[in-house]
Amino acid sequence: MYGKNPNDVVAHQRTVVPFIDRSVWPEALMEQVPRLLASRLSIRIAAPITITTGGEYRLGARHVQRHGHALLIDGQRRDAHGLTAATLTPGRHELVVEVSSR
Repeated sequence: MYGKNPNDVVAHQRTVVPFIDRSVWPEALMEQVPRLLASRLSIRIAAPITITTGGEYRLGARHVQRHGHALLIDGQRRDAHGLTAATLTPGRHELVVEVSSR
C-alpha cells in the first residue's frame, strides 16, 4: 500500500497461498488497511500453472476489471477479459495478475 507520495510504501506483505481469493489475504495486512490512509493499493499475484495439453486457452481476471489491472502469461501482457485466446505449449507457465487501485 502506498501513501500520498507515490514512492511512500506504508505497508507491504508477501505471502504464499494455495489459491487466489480474498479469504486467503493475510489478516495482518487487512487489519492495517483502515489505519494507514493509503492513497493507492497495488497487488501482484503470481502463480505457476502447468499445461498438459497445448492449445488455445482463454484466461481472464474476473472481479478486477474495474480497476487498473494487467494479466501476464510468461511475462507477456494478455487480454485480461479472456476474449483473446493465448496459445500455450505443454509445460509450466507463469500467470501474473496485477491490480492497482487509486
